[in-house]
Amino acid sequence: MMDPIIRVEALTKQFGHVAAVKAVTFSVQAGEVLGVLGPNGAGKTTMVHLLTGLLRPTQGTAHIAGIDLSQIRLVKQQIGLMPEISNLYEELSVWRNLVFVAQLYGVPRGERGHRIRAILHQVDLEDRRDMLFRRLSKGLQRRVVLAAALIHQPSILILDEPTVGLDVLSRRLLHQMIRSLHEAGTTILLMTHFIEEAETLCNRVLILNRGQQVALATPAELCQQTGASNLEDAFVTITGLPIESMLQEKG
Repeated sequence: MMDPIIRVEALTKQFGHVAAVKAVTFSVQAGEVLGVLGPNGAGKTTMVHLLTGLLRPTQGTAHIAGIDLSQIRLVKQQIGLMPEISNLYEELSVWRNLVFVAQLYGVPRGERGHRIRAILHQVDLEDRRDMLFRRLSKGLQRRVVLAAALIHQPSILILDEPTVGLDVLSRRLLHQMIRSLHEAGTTILLMTHFIEEAETLCNRVLILNRGQQVALATPAELCQQTGASNLEDAFVTITGLPIESMLQEKG
């Protein structure tokens, strides 16, 4: 087996006396979709911030495409991040936002237009290129944020709660795009509190609860280990949490 493209070892982040992430260890193979599943407050977004350099770990290490987190500028070239809260400019058009992000990542001037047109086609937003970001529906905004995450052609895509607040149709369309990226060979780390999302999109699932790693396996293996017929029942058995803990979205 090839070396994993993501390797996390005993990663820990302490805020005072509280461990938001505690000794989490996992690896991801190239082309795999790993779901990180847990209720709000489980440590998923803290994990994202650690892997993308927004936070420094208290203990532990991580390597992204063989690069240690201490070399965060090189790490960021390997990662495309789709944050839960949009990081784009509301008063800029879709096209200008993507040009700005391409400039940030050092995409050569001569390549920007071609690359942006290709990505807009990929996320089915060619006819919205001149619209202001703030005038788009939330579902369309999420697709622009995904496009921005792909602009520098990263080998790894980190999705932090990508479908929170979306209607059923928008969520389904975004799921299709995630599947297409997976089929094209992109490695994906999907942070979610939607159990069905983890079950249908992910090769394996890492379950976090209060910052601690409580399970890591394929959805089928988790069901087999717990005697459950689906991942939802397996999650309840593993964590001891009521399913209602996963149903309440962030406001």
